[in-house]
Amino acid sequence: MSPKLIPADIAIAGRGTHARVAIAPGEVVAAFGGYMVSGDVFAVLPAQRRSLSIQVADDLYLVGPDQPDPNDMVNHSCDPNCGILGSSVLVAIRPIAAGECVVAFGGYMVRGDVFAALPARRRSLSVQVADDLYLVGAAQPEPHDMVNHSCDPNCGILGSTVLVAMRPIAAGEELSYDYAMSDGSPYDEFDCSCGTAACRGRVTGDDWSRPELITRYRGWYSA
Repeated sequence: MSPKLIPADIAIAGRGTHARVAIAPGEVVAAFGGYMVSGDVFAVLPAQRRSLSIQVADDLYLVGPDQPDPNDMVNHSCDPNCGILGSSVLVAIRPIAAGECVVAFGGYMVRGDVFAALPARRRSLSVQVADDLYLVGAAQPEPHDMVNHSCDPNCGILGSTVLVAMRPIAAGEELSYDYAMSDGSPYDEFDCSCGTAACRGRVTGDDWSRPELITRYRGWYSA
């Protein structure tokens, strides 16, 4: 559920990425992260920023961080070994009003000991709903799995499994929520590249206890 690379599987080599281990067909090797802009905004960005971006719809572009990260080292090939699954984000296709339900996570519940024994990919497609309880999604990614973390999100959690718009969301805007609203364990920690002014730099399982987040997200934490 987070925009991050699978670091154990690939490594940077020169200006490209090389596999460090054998990768099976269907295995996820990279997830592009950044922020969404329309075509007119994208057109005026510096050439270097555009080169570190990816088009995700007819008039929508995902712009990466200022400094290249491993995702940006995945080069073009006319005989590729990877393909794109979805577009790595979930985007509003119409205006969404504050308070409107946008996503409901589905799956099955497991205790922490069972969850810990699941493959890393299955754990990444899950959401924590209580101290020792996790909602595990389908084996194949579904649309709700494309809701990425943001340190300045537009969605919050209602109950434990429903995402609701915290403010009006414009068409074309990426849907996001702060994983601190649900996560209370270190199962999905990563360096954040949300690019917002509020970016914490790293997302951890202890973020929920930060005083400023408790105040900011009052009423939006997982019940």
